[in-house]
Amino acid sequence: MDATSGLRIRRAVRALLLTPDRHVLLVRFEFPDEPAGDRWYWMLIEDGEAELCRTDPGGDVVLDVRAASEPFVDWHRGAREWRSLVGAGEVTVRGPRALVRAFPHWNTGAKALA
Repeated sequence: MDATSGLRIRRAVRALLLTPDRHVLLVRFEFPDEPAGDRWYWMLIEDGEAELCRTDPGGDVVLDVRAASEPFVDWHRGAREWRSLVGAGEVTVRGPRALVRAFPHWNTGAKALA
């Protein structure tokens, strides 16, 4: 995933799921098919603002996303449906059930979700 894709991800994330008791959300992305230097990303969402990080910013990871790069980018740009990625085993998301179910809805550029 290149820096441009990261900017698109940051812009596409909806500022939601932050409650009065949760102002910070840390999501870790793993792209196992990428070279070591591009395999891990973190998205830090704080008070509704999202920042994509290439190094671990620290803190408790709330969601773990593991995905094949090309299908994930295709979904992100709206060319694939989330359901097809999950069904094909091209992406897995682990964390609290409500956040796992909400994750695909964060992508404002994606096709039909869930």
